[in-house]
Amino acid sequence: MPSCRICLDDEDEINCRCNDHEPLVGLTDNSLVRPCSCRGSSTWIHLCCLLEVHLKCESLNSLECPTCKQIYFGEVGVTLARQNLEHSQRKKRSSEKYGCIATSTALNNLASMLSDIGKYGEALPLYEQSLAISEEIYGSNHPSVATSLNNLAVLLKHQGLYKRAEPLLERALSLYTAAPPGSNHDSQLASALNNLALLYKETGRLQEAFEMQERCVRLLESTFGSNHLQVASLLNNTALLLVEMGRYHEAEKLQRRCLRIGERQHDAHHPGLLNQKGNLGIILKCLGHHKEEFLSQ
Repeated sequence: MPSCRICLDDEDEINCRCNDHEPLVGLTDNSLVRPCSCRGSSTWIHLCCLLEVHLKCESLNSLECPTCKQIYFGEVGVTLARQNLEHSQRKKRSSEKYGCIATSTALNNLASMLSDIGKYGEALPLYEQSLAISEEIYGSNHPSVATSLNNLAVLLKHQGLYKRAEPLLERALSLYTAAPPGSNHDSQLASALNNLALLYKETGRLQEAFEMQERCVRLLESTFGSNHLQVASLLNNTALLLVEMGRYHEAEKLQRRCLRIGERQHDAHHPGLLNQKGNLGIILKCLGHHKEEFLSQ
């Protein structure tokens, strides 16, 4: 019978997680839950034990399991994020500036958790509060504000509110671009570029999306090197975008480069590598049709 990895006790009724995106329901303090990717004797934990252990963490706003290093998911993650927000609001009373920063982070994290389980309506005002606090603390032109803008824009994009999301992403992009050298915001800049590219793609502006993805590829190459897996992932996405644009030869070239990186980094049966090979097959099939159409003209 499953038992809690902290107190080693068990219970009869277990709240199972069916998949990473299905929320847990009917949680009580004594619920045994699977909140992360840990397996074996570390699979299960009482919700009350997890909450107690998490309160003792040095970085309370971190929602990462210290064992498997994965973010807690589902309703368990939401519960932890709510606890963090309550704790940060108490801190705010004792130290105004520190409390405001912690509260902004906690609001952002709770909004992210709610968004992950599809509760966009609850997440939206939290992201907006986090942005307002960030602007009050740092001023409107600080990279920390760009992070809040980016997160709010992504939520709006998920809801199909593209006209509201686009100016926020553009503003985030300009703030990251204007950040002083050595400020270590390259990853966030890449995220903003990629999110803006996705928005352009979803609104049918494929050439603009391609230009953003090209810029993002160059940034990741300069930051991580040309053989990094993040570069491979973006090359894969860019190749598929080129397929949508009918630019099959360019797509093939990028996808083969992506595959070479994958073959160096993964074993032959890795799901990521198999996906890259499958996408190359799609591109080659498109190329075959394209050649047939060209010959028939």
